[in-house]
Amino acid sequence: ESEKYVTSSRVTQEEESVREAEPQSESKQTESVPEAEGTAEKQVEEKLKEKAKKKKPKMFNKFDKTIKSEIDAAEKLRKKGKLDEALKAFETLVQQHPQSPRARYGKAQAEDDLAEKQRSNDLLQKAINTYREAAELPDVTSDLLRATLKKRAERQQFLGRMRGSLATLEKLVQLFPEDAALKNDLGVAYLLLGDNKGAKRVYEEVLAVAPGDGFAKVHYGFIL
Repeated sequence: ESEKYVTSSRVTQEEESVREAEPQSESKQTESVPEAEGTAEKQVEEKLKEKAKKKKPKMFNKFDKTIKSEIDAAEKLRKKGKLDEALKAFETLVQQHPQSPRARYGKAQAEDDLAEKQRSNDLLQKAINTYREAAELPDVTSDLLRATLKKRAERQQFLGRMRGSLATLEKLVQLFPEDAALKNDLGVAYLLLGDNKGAKRVYEEVLAVAPGDGFAKVHYGFIL
């Protein structure tokens, strides 16, 4: 009996010592884990910020940077929905600085927004022409050129100017041959014209470089 009590007491003592030790290890773990999580989150945030900085499109050339405050002021009016004021502001900028691609692009956007608001095809055609003018100016940044021509192609399609849209997209693909998204858009333009052969050729080119491109696969399958 005495041996039993000794054993049981030893067991209970060991259990108590283990129980006392466990909370300490748990508390240490809980203290260290949030720190690790915090540092991991910070690293992810920093990486995302770096990527955002790298991906941020360059819409201003050297000259446009000198009048950036004026362009930003006009752009602010456009974003607030004060389209008439925005258009006047951009028109003034274009008159004062006819060689500014960003000012011309802003004017096109204001005309585009106003055309949508007023449901005016004539005003939309003006916007399409202004997009072209902006793309043809010297010293246009590649990001601005891409955005301008892409928007022009979209608005041409909206007006039913399918051949004009196709020509704009073909120019875009020539300028940016490695951009699969632009080639996919070009394929759609061919399909809208009923030119399945042209679309097939485009999607074959995309899939040769990017065999996992789902958009190209779906449309290529549709053609087949």
